[in-house]
Amino acid sequence: MRWVVVLMFVIVLSAMASAACPEGEGYLGNKDLGSCVRISQTCASCTSVNISSVVLSTSNQTLATNLTMQNFGNGEWVQQFCNTSQFGNYYIQGVGNLDGTATNFKSCFDIGQNLSTSDAIIYVVFLLFLFMLLLSFFYFIIILPSENDKNPNGAIIGVVRLKYIRIFIIAMCYPLIMIILNLMNGLAVNYATLGIFAGTLGFLFETMLRGAWVFTVLIFLWMFYLLVHDSNVLKNIDKIGGMRFNGRN
Repeated sequence: MRWVVVLMFVIVLSAMASAACPEGEGYLGNKDLGSCVRISQTCASCTSVNISSVVLSTSNQTLATNLTMQNFGNGEWVQQFCNTSQFGNYYIQGVGNLDGTATNFKSCFDIGQNLSTSDAIIYVVFLLFLFMLLLSFFYFIIILPSENDKNPNGAIIGVVRLKYIRIFIIAMCYPLIMIILNLMNGLAVNYATLGIFAGTLGFLFETMLRGAWVFTVLIFLWMFYLLVHDSNVLKNIDKIGGMRFNGRN
C-alpha cells in the first residue's frame, strides 16, 4: 500500500511542479488539442521577429525552430503554430530587432488544463480510495478458500460455498481496474501536465475494454462448471452417506 501512496503523490507533485505556464504577460491561454495557435508579438519598431524555438514541457521535445513571424500590421507580428497534437505546456522563445537591437521574448500556451492544488487533493484521495478497495479485494481473494474441503487422502468431504464469493470478488476486480484506468486517463487527458501518461493509460483501458466480454464469458463458464461439479459432489456425498447408514443397520 505504501508504494501506491508514494507513486500517486509523486505523479501529482511532479505535475504541479511542471505547471509553469503562468497566466499574465506572454501567456497565450489554454488551447484545444490539434488546433492552430496564433502566436503574436507587438513590436512597432521591429523590422523582423523570429521564433527561436517551441518546446513541449512534458517531453522536453523541441517542436519547431527558426520560424519567421509575419508583420500583420500596426506593429503586430504573427505566426500560426499547428503542431499541437500532444497535451502539455508549450514554451516559446523568440527574438526581435527592437530599435535595431536583438531583444528576446518568451510566451507560453497550454493544451489541456493545469492541475490546481484543490483538484490534485480530490483526485488523489479518490484514486487512493479505489486503490485501497482494489487491494482489499486482492486480500480477500488470497484468504478465501478456492476449493472444497478434502480429507487427508484428497477425497472431497464437503462443498465450500465461500469460493463463489471469491469468484465474485475476482469478477469485480476487472471493472474496478477499468474505472481506475479510465479515471487516471481522463485526468491525464484533461490536464496538460499529466499528458505524458495519457497514451499508456488510454491503451491499457482500451485493451481491457475490448477484453471485457471475454473475461465475462470466462467468469460465467467458471461459475457454471463449479455449480455442476459441486452438484455432483453433493450427490456423491449423499449417496456414500446413505450407503454407510444402511451398512451400520
